[in-house]
Amino acid sequence: MKSLVFGASEYESLPKSPAGLKLLNGGYAAAYRDGKRLMLFRDPIGIVPLYYSLTPKLTYSDRFIGPLELNPRTILSFNGKRVSRKKLPNQFTTTPRLRLDYVDIRQQLKELIVTAVDERSAGRVGVFFSGGLDSSVIALILKKLGRGVLCYTAGITRPGCKLPEDVVFAKRAARALKLKLKVILISHKEVEALVKEIIPLTGDKTVVNVGVSIPLFLSARAAKRDGVSHVFSGLGSEECFAGYRRHRKAEHVNMECRLGMFNLYRRDTFRDYAISKHFSLKLMVPFLDRRVVDFSLRIPPNYKINQGVSKLVLRDIAHDLGLPKWIATRPKRAAQYGSGSDKAISKLARAKGFHYKTDYLKGLVQ
Repeated sequence: MKSLVFGASEYESLPKSPAGLKLLNGGYAAAYRDGKRLMLFRDPIGIVPLYYSLTPKLTYSDRFIGPLELNPRTILSFNGKRVSRKKLPNQFTTTPRLRLDYVDIRQQLKELIVTAVDERSAGRVGVFFSGGLDSSVIALILKKLGRGVLCYTAGITRPGCKLPEDVVFAKRAARALKLKLKVILISHKEVEALVKEIIPLTGDKTVVNVGVSIPLFLSARAAKRDGVSHVFSGLGSEECFAGYRRHRKAEHVNMECRLGMFNLYRRDTFRDYAISKHFSLKLMVPFLDRRVVDFSLRIPPNYKINQGVSKLVLRDIAHDLGLPKWIATRPKRAAQYGSGSDKAISKLARAKGFHYKTDYLKGLVQ
């Protein structure tokens, strides 16, 4: 008799047997016992992390506990003596390409995204909000669904400098969409202490991940203080709709999207999940809904990238939803630059005599 012994997910509860996992469209990590055998599972994208250790016995957690991370497309079994791994069948495909006209693709994708947001909109809801395309689409859908959504944006200030770009855009977008926005601003002098809190959570000292983590941490902390229980992120949109420069250079756009999707768990999902969980927040990522991913990976590439415009289909859906054009067409701005965290790290590194930001970060937490 299989029984659930561990579960962490976007859902309020998980199926009592692993067969039910096939019906889920969101993120999860789970352990089931079948007699003496223990089996570990993850969602195929790896939204929810699952780490394990084999010494002195099998232990597992959705928190970082060591170097062994379960590949999302693998099931691990342990019978008390031996570990075996079973690779899952092909997860998601770029073929057959959707044979629908653009109007139908646009409408069906909009319905899938709205459903993905709706199904995740439980509890007191917040949005990590930059005023860009992805977070604005999510916030607008939540508003149309009648949810009392709180939006959060964070930035680093420096004397004599303008407000960070994301803060400026977020305030302008919130006014235009009539959304409640909380802006968290800290001085660059406060960043070092913050980084010392963040690195132990994520186990990552790379400049990019630390830079992205800073505004995320500040927003998550504020959301927790406001009593938010579920927080939405636009993570995954770039891979679904070909938003990066490498997609524009790729010979096979959807294959590049799929590859990037399968690597998200190595770069992004653990960071965002770990910080959210630290503040007891459930991280909601509707663009990584299984139905949205499956559909988006089969959209003809010219509906994603056309005449230099990336994420075309999502921008048009944003227009259909009523998002102002200046928000829908805003170019991608990485969080570490839009929030000013990268500049703050640079300034601190130089002040401590480091030529490279990497060397500075490596020395902060031993």
